[in-house]
Amino acid sequence: MKAHSWFKEELERIKDTFEYKLEGLELDITENILKVMAEKDISRAELAKKLGVSKASISKMLNYGSNITIRRLLGLAEALNCELTVSLAPSALTTEEEMVTGSERPPLNRG
Repeated sequence: MKAHSWFKEELERIKDTFEYKLEGLELDITENILKVMAEKDISRAELAKKLGVSKASISKMLNYGSNITIRRLLGLAEALNCELTVSLAPSALTTEEEMVTGSERPPLNRG
């Protein structure tokens, strides 16, 4: 089996897992924060000062995806003079029947 097909099979196996989705969201959020910081020419040290935390704390949050809380996200948004928005959208896997009947999938097991 070629490495390419092994990777493709592995990706298919894990792409719908909670952990994979969480990592993707953390990466998207971090990239968005870094983009705004670059656009506004704000360093990690300056951001840390605005938030009243250490530069190491900012680096940890942005480098290691330390499960950023909504409270911290709002603080970051305000420090960067941005608005924080959160939205939920129907899953691409939502069936027509689920939309018509309002039936739901069972909650995700996070444990």
